[in-house]
Amino acid sequence: MERSRLADVLAERRLAETGAMGTSALPAAAAAPRLQAADAVATGTFTRRGEKMRVAVRLVHAASGEILAATEEDFPWQDAQDAGLEDTGDWTSAVPSGAQLRDAPREEDCSTADARADRIELGVLSLKALYWAGRLRKGVPPDIQARDPDSTISDPDLKKRFYDAMKEQYDRPEVPELSPRELERFQREDGRAREILRACGL
Repeated sequence: MERSRLADVLAERRLAETGAMGTSALPAAAAAPRLQAADAVATGTFTRRGEKMRVAVRLVHAASGEILAATEEDFPWQDAQDAGLEDTGDWTSAVPSGAQLRDAPREEDCSTADARADRIELGVLSLKALYWAGRLRKGVPPDIQARDPDSTISDPDLKKRFYDAMKEQYDRPEVPELSPRELERFQREDGRAREILRACGL
């Protein structure tokens, strides 16, 4: 039982009548239970599998919802136990297929991290050069002085192309500003490159 379901279980009238909870868990108009409040509640499931019955039980702390203990056991099936409990089939390992995992996060392939980051930066190189030329023209704020403009570029040739383009923009009489759409694209792609490198400790 999860903590979110604990209150629902403790509020059941059946538990109140058997004294499995105290007055604090009851509605205001309900009669007081006959026994003292329980410290913990045992909850679980049982299923028939062929000639066996599997019982899974958890002991849950009533106040916090913390699972204090959990166990799972198989017992021989006896027809007299519950004639209405149907066979639920063979036990099988719940191994998800590759198709079910297609959207799952994948571990970063750090062997190609530099090249992937460089490909991203190449796609926004002119925007990056214009952005940093404008920042340098205005004066770089102290909060970004420690961050090199080329920190997400690994390829030396690409770095040279970036600095050449940035100098060309910087030397113009006026450095045009990026449009809101260009700025958003640059920051998004630059952030992607930075995240690839960060995930690989680069």
